[in-house]
Amino acid sequence: MVFSSLEFIFVFLASVLAVYYLVPPKARNIVLLLFSLVFYGWGEPVYVFLMIVLSVLALLPQPALVFHPIQPVNMQHRFYLFFLLMFCNFCRN
Repeated sequence: MVFSSLEFIFVFLASVLAVYYLVPPKARNIVLLLFSLVFYGWGEPVYVFLMIVLSVLALLPQPALVFHPIQPVNMQHRFYLFFLLMFCNFCRN
């Protein structure tokens, strides 16, 4: 599906916008995530599973970067973890 095709504009985009504005504001990111997977799966369905796996792997170590008042993490360790995650994300693309 190409961005300039009539199918994209009148079917896909219209359905995304309709569902996006009908769901509660807290669920809108989930709607966009699901529709983006549908969009990429439309062109090459083989890579949808790969995109899901890579997204989950990118999100797993993120709680270690968040400040926890009960269990503080060394700032230097967070700094190195952040750059390690950025490096891994750039290398996979």
